[in-house]
Amino acid sequence: MRTAAWLVVVLGLAVGLAAPPARADEAAFTVTIVKATNDGDSIDPALEQFAGLLKNRGYTNFTKIGTVAFALKEKETRKFGVAGNVSAEIEYLNEVNNRVAFKCRVFEGGRKALEVSYSIPRGGKTMVVFRGQVAYMLIIEIR
Repeated sequence: MRTAAWLVVVLGLAVGLAAPPARADEAAFTVTIVKATNDGDSIDPALEQFAGLLKNRGYTNFTKIGTVAFALKEKETRKFGVAGNVSAEIEYLNEVNNRVAFKCRVFEGGRKALEVSYSIPRGGKTMVVFRGQVAYMLIIEIR
């Protein structure tokens, strides 16, 4: 049976200015990985800063799995593990008018299950929700 994968929420939010990347030709990404379930009703204390993003998304329990931070130059890609057989990658496309364009791909069992494109301002956040065998949220921050 083919796994159903879909984007539930895409938010582009400007949330103040964050520290610039180490180099002007790079975009710095911080990805917070969250497991979402309906088992219980709580938000991991490590996710309190994201409570507004997480609430009312169809899930009641949120656990932080980890955080990955990296900088990319244009046309570079970084792959990282999410949990189990789920992985993701970010490809930095370009920057125009202080907006960073990138693609996010999610893989389950080695197969691409989801691909979405974004253009958000530096200092902004977006959230990708992947629902396969388990629901995962990737909160992506750009600096």
